[in-house]
Amino acid sequence: MDILKVVNIYSIVTSLVWLLVFICIYLKIGNENKSLIYYIRAVIFFILFLILGLFLKEDRTYIGIVFLDISYILLILSTEVFIPIKKRNVWVYTFIGMVVFIPFTGLSKQVFCYIFNCYIGVLLTFIGFQLLRTKKNHNNLIGSFLILWGIFNVICPVLYEIYEYDLTIYIINRVFFVFSEALFIIAYIYKMIIEYKLDNRNIKNIFNASSVGLELYNSKAELMIINPICLDMFEIENHNTVIGSNLFERFNIADRSLEQLREGRDVSFRVEYNLDKQNNNDNSLRKKKYLEVKINILGTNKLIPDGFLVQIEDISEQIYSSHKLEERLKMAVSSAKLYGWDWYIKTDELYVDPTFAKSLGYDADKFSDKGKTFFDTVEKEDVKNIHKRLTKHLEDIDKVYICEWRIKDAKGQYIWYMGTGSVIERDDDGSPIRMVGINQCIEERKQSEIELYNSEKRYRKLFETMVNGYARLEVTYGNNDNICDYRCIETNSCLSEILQIEEIQGKNMTDIITHEKYWIQLINKMLEKNKSQNTIEQYSRRLGKILQVTMHKFDENQIILIIRDVTTERNLENMVRQTEKLSAIGQLVGGIAHDFNNQLMAIGGAISIIKTKYPNKECSKYINYIEKCSNNSASLINRLLNFSRETEYKLVPIDLHSIINSVVEILERSVDKKIKIETSLNAKNHMILGDESQIQNTILNIGINARDALINGGQLIFRTYNMLDINCDKNKNGNHKPAIVTVVSDTGIGMSKEVKKRLFEPFFTTKDIGKGTGMGLTMSFGVIKSHGGCISVNSVVNVGTDFTIKLPLLDEKEYLPKDEHGKLLKGRGKILIVDDEEIIRELLGEMLEMLGYDVVAFGNGYDALKYYEKNINHIDLVLLDVVMPEVSGKELLAKFYNINNDVKVGFLSGYGKEKMDESVMDKLVGFINKPIDIKELSVKIKEMLDK
Repeated sequence: MDILKVVNIYSIVTSLVWLLVFICIYLKIGNENKSLIYYIRAVIFFILFLILGLFLKEDRTYIGIVFLDISYILLILSTEVFIPIKKRNVWVYTFIGMVVFIPFTGLSKQVFCYIFNCYIGVLLTFIGFQLLRTKKNHNNLIGSFLILWGIFNVICPVLYEIYEYDLTIYIINRVFFVFSEALFIIAYIYKMIIEYKLDNRNIKNIFNASSVGLELYNSKAELMIINPICLDMFEIENHNTVIGSNLFERFNIADRSLEQLREGRDVSFRVEYNLDKQNNNDNSLRKKKYLEVKINILGTNKLIPDGFLVQIEDISEQIYSSHKLEERLKMAVSSAKLYGWDWYIKTDELYVDPTFAKSLGYDADKFSDKGKTFFDTVEKEDVKNIHKRLTKHLEDIDKVYICEWRIKDAKGQYIWYMGTGSVIERDDDGSPIRMVGINQCIEERKQSEIELYNSEKRYRKLFETMVNGYARLEVTYGNNDNICDYRCIETNSCLSEILQIEEIQGKNMTDIITHEKYWIQLINKMLEKNKSQNTIEQYSRRLGKILQVTMHKFDENQIILIIRDVTTERNLENMVRQTEKLSAIGQLVGGIAHDFNNQLMAIGGAISIIKTKYPNKECSKYINYIEKCSNNSASLINRLLNFSRETEYKLVPIDLHSIINSVVEILERSVDKKIKIETSLNAKNHMILGDESQIQNTILNIGINARDALINGGQLIFRTYNMLDINCDKNKNGNHKPAIVTVVSDTGIGMSKEVKKRLFEPFFTTKDIGKGTGMGLTMSFGVIKSHGGCISVNSVVNVGTDFTIKLPLLDEKEYLPKDEHGKLLKGRGKILIVDDEEIIRELLGEMLEMLGYDVVAFGNGYDALKYYEKNINHIDLVLLDVVMPEVSGKELLAKFYNINNDVKVGFLSGYGKEKMDESVMDKLVGFINKPIDIKELSVKIKEMLDK
């Protein structure tokens, strides 16, 4: 019995050793196998069974031994070290060990020991084979020993019978128990140490191989392992400096995440981490990192964690890229002038992008009052439209809300915006809850639209008011794809006026120009030659107009026609050519007239000298004939000069009846014999003050127009009569000035009201091209008006026309007949004559000497200048011919003024003085037109010397 007690005491001690081993392992490496609670439970049962066995009676001590063996086996099973079993089965095995063998305690000692030893033997053998299957060294040793012990337990009852329950057999059994228990403790400690080292090594290898930062914390949240990625991430040179640091101190974990950890849930969050590279006080060198942190709770019971695994990923590049992308997006949105808004409809909460208010010059919180300020700022007319469009969208009538409106900026100017949006959330009933959208500035687009509208308006106005006809034609093809016609698809009103057709648009060209189909042929030729543009001019027989047509090939099937009425333009060109021709003739006539005047000057001068020196009555008759012919020739030369516009209008007393008679003589030579010309000159007073040639041309022009109106013959009548009051201005009272009225009547074709309205317009004519310039009556109107008169016309189609001319009569008091026997005005002084014609110099010098003047004459201007320089104080007047071969009169005038600024110079010329520049005329003291008689010369010289 002493040996039995020793064995039992040893068992209690080993149980306590077991408990101590478990506690030490737990404190050292933590609850790695997650089964400390089961270890403690197994040891407690083991101790209870021992106490139970010790306090039984001596004859029942074997029952305690039974419970001791069962508790040992349960201890092996509960550790889950050698044979992995489910934790929930530990209590099942324990219950079986307690319950199954309790009923056997009442049996005899022999029977109970037999049953128990067989059960223990089988169980130990089974456990031994399971350990051998793991193929681990420590398991193989323990497994083999347990198999031997199990076999011994099976044969132990037999040995008890053979050896009559010898205590040696029991002691051998207990030795097996003690030895196996010792081996088990040693193997378990060895296994824990090896596995701990292996686990640490594997964990470190896994940590080091990881592509993300990993940190392992124990249950106290103290850092145990940190991998190189984390060291580089936090720029830590020695990992020992952070080992043992607290998890919650390393990361500023938000309260919400802490709450999740307390609830046993894994957490994930982002942190900003600042690193100091050199100097902690140098903020300029600080670098900010963005980290994604995930904390996983380790352990089966996460409310009591065994540790924490922290995964850390550096997402700085993604954040920076995201920031750059956001900046680009903001720039894009800003440049596109897009501003978001979010409207919670039920609560009427409106959020508007603050940059929207800033873009208008307001504070950022301008529109933060549920939209009230927003709608107060929008143009009132547009607010109604916004509400209308919103209502349609909220009622799901419009799928998308789109509305354009104007809003006032801080400067008081209205800016155009377009709002777009849609409902993104509705309740179960379909009622809108939330709506989002954007406001986009469309000011530039609106301005462009306004400019486009104005441009189109201007274009349309220009299109409709342009003086050219416009037509866009569409090609019409026949059966063989040949061009057969052109349809007008767009025209303007001017085209209708030019072609004198009311409706053109939509019609075919063949229907428009039925009698002038050559226009279509011209267009076809342009297309055949593949020209993009062609311009032609054609005379329209139907219209009596010259039309210029410019054709543009618009595209493959369309042509643009620009049609201009160039009739007036071509008439002007013809008139310009005619004017140039007349100008050339005028220059020729002027040159001839100049030479004639020189000859007439000589003839007239000689006659004046003869009549003065030799007043022979017998010869005076013939001398007067010569003088009259000379004067008539001078008058003819003046008419030629007037034709060439080289003389000014000469207002002199003229006999209007005499002019009418001369016009009748001219017309009688040129009219058809079917036309009968009659005169009825009943005016008693027919003297007027005017330019004879201009009045004659005016009456002749009216007579020619009347002749042209008498196509089939008829009467042309000239009538005159006097009236007391000319009264040309109907809006004013008469000026009580007597007048002579000339009426030119014809029985021709007459004229319409439209023609009569435009009769005196420049270049207006009803005659065919080349038969009239349209300027005759215009010039006649101007001549009559310049003479203080007026002209009117009365006409009836197919009856005839009356032209009525009113001219003021010459006042008898103003009309003083020429005293042909008047005295000559003589004087004194020395006159220098410069003329290239010798006969002019001699005759003019002799006439001046007869008038009492001293004369010196030169044919060369330079000789005259030299003489004047030497005798500057003795020359009273210089007479210069205008046209001379070596130096002209104008050039000599300047040279004389260079010598003496007070010199008196007069011009002698066969041309009119209107050809002279005003600057030249201002320097002259007079102008003498060739020819001139001695009486007129005496007056002119006296006037010059008196200036």
